[in-house]
Amino acid sequence: MATPRTLVAVAIGAALVLATPALAGFTATDVIVPSLGKGPGAAGSSWNGCIWVHNPNAAPVNVTFRLLLRNQPNPSAQAFHDTIPPGDTRRYDDVFATMFGVHLATYGAVRVTANAPVLVNARSYSTPAGGRADDTVGQFYSAIPTSFAIGVGQTAQLLGVYQTNPQEASLFRYNYGFVESSGQAATVQVTALDETGAVSASKSYSVGGFEARQYNVTDLLPAVNATNLRLQLTVTSGPGKVVAFGSGIANRSNDPSTFEMSFRDSLLAGSGGGLTAVTHNGTLTGDGTLSSPLGIANGGVGKTQLAAPGGTSGQVLGTNGSALVWQNAGSGGL
Repeated sequence: MATPRTLVAVAIGAALVLATPALAGFTATDVIVPSLGKGPGAAGSSWNGCIWVHNPNAAPVNVTFRLLLRNQPNPSAQAFHDTIPPGDTRRYDDVFATMFGVHLATYGAVRVTANAPVLVNARSYSTPAGGRADDTVGQFYSAIPTSFAIGVGQTAQLLGVYQTNPQEASLFRYNYGFVESSGQAATVQVTALDETGAVSASKSYSVGGFEARQYNVTDLLPAVNATNLRLQLTVTSGPGKVVAFGSGIANRSNDPSTFEMSFRDSLLAGSGGGLTAVTHNGTLTGDGTLSSPLGIANGGVGKTQLAAPGGTSGQVLGTNGSALVWQNAGSGGL
């Protein structure tokens, strides 16, 4: 016979299935794709970008895309608007031309805002001379919610720095960058550390509101000759907040790899080590934290939560040893 503990586990599992579906990446109403470009790059590369947006909601979502150009504040960024039906996914190839009518060499970030949470992914890719789409090499970006940005006193890490001297003979080259996400100015300290944690170099950058930046690691270490450095980014002053990224590119093929910024633990866990909240429907109570554990609501378990359809008046729920079945009263019900 099934034990009460087993039934509780079954009920909670069934109730969680009914909760809002989880997706890879992070859905949000304000996110940043930190680096896209259209035009020539180093070592014969030629860059372009593609963005996907998925609407997981039950209603249409109005989405706005804003072009955050590099090396300048963008208080009135050029915008593109679209409406995505419920459950639909849109693909926007050749992003700068499709959305913003830009056909010249342009580099920056894209801010995506919506009136309900959406999932945004992007690909930055290089096409060899005379090549087709199936010849491209590219890297993936999961758009970063602006709520994940770091502010004064907060720090993020970027791994993967590999660039030797001379640069043209290096197996890889490495770029890093950051985007201000709140519309306000900030000062960002970037520190390079070797594999033991010893400081190799440090430099301070002032960034304006909604400004995108990207640098080769030689901006921080002019004579860099290393195969495993870590970058630490800290906002040292100003009301602004930044998201950051790293990009390691194979020098011969121009095949890039994204190195995402680290996210502070408090975004995913409360100070007590538990989840900050669990979204659920009315079959559960509580929010899953230590102070308000999850529980089954009164009336929260019914036929839809138990694998036992059918049943008639007067029957009770029992087991045949391998499954739940409805039985006449007095014949071994629970």
